[in-house]
Amino acid sequence: MTVLYRDATHADASELDAMARASWWETFAHGSSAEDANSYCATVYGPSGKLIADLTSGAARFHVAVADGAIVGYAKINAPWLPDAEP
Repeated sequence: MTVLYRDATHADASELDAMARASWWETFAHGSSAEDANSYCATVYGPSGKLIADLTSGAARFHVAVADGAIVGYAKINAPWLPDAEP
């Protein structure tokens, strides 16, 4: 399998969001109550969630890994937030 790495675009928003949500759910949902997991996912994922908002607003940079035409991974890069950090 060949994996291609590239910058994410606005066109990737829905697929990236679905992949990220599924990955989060599989990794972390078992460690919290269903109510907390659902609340978190409602805030972060979906059409008005933080992930899509950050991607489309430019608040963060996203890079995706694509295999067989599907997004299989991503990295989200935020601007430095520490007082002494420099870009």
